[in-house]
Amino acid sequence: MDRQVNFKATKGSIVKRLNGLSNPNTKYDYSTVCDEILGLLLDCFGYASHQQGITGFQAGCIDSSFLFISRGIQKGRLQNFENLLYPQYLESFNGADSLIAENIDWLADEAQKKIKQDSKDRKKTYGAHPDVRQHWEYLVSLRPIIKEKRLRSILESKEDVE
Repeated sequence: MDRQVNFKATKGSIVKRLNGLSNPNTKYDYSTVCDEILGLLLDCFGYASHQQGITGFQAGCIDSSFLFISRGIQKGRLQNFENLLYPQYLESFNGADSLIAENIDWLADEAQKKIKQDSKDRKKTYGAHPDVRQHWEYLVSLRPIIKEKRLRSILESKEDVE
């Protein structure tokens, strides 16, 4: 998702967007209305947080509180799957291996980008910690193995049906 909090939003731009959304003559398709409402939320959040100078911790509390309240979640937690790219965070995930397998395409792509950037960084300064670099390489090497296992599983299940 390329959307970001708009810290340059103004009261005027927020009101304009809100007026567009509340105009009964303006009709949006199914996904566009979601995008417009998200844009309004991001603008409001960016404007108010910028005006009040809140910290990242406060922003995180607001983010998660909004999600839990709006979805009626009484107990739970959010996990950032980007942390699967770093070995020091793997213990915080229940079933990290299955999460890695389920998300291997994205993880391998991100790891490949990080390896490439790390190679550039090493020419100028220090690069990523060797354990982190090794983990990225491991994720990249896992993709073909996991894809092969998935294919074998699909073929075996087709044989069972026949």
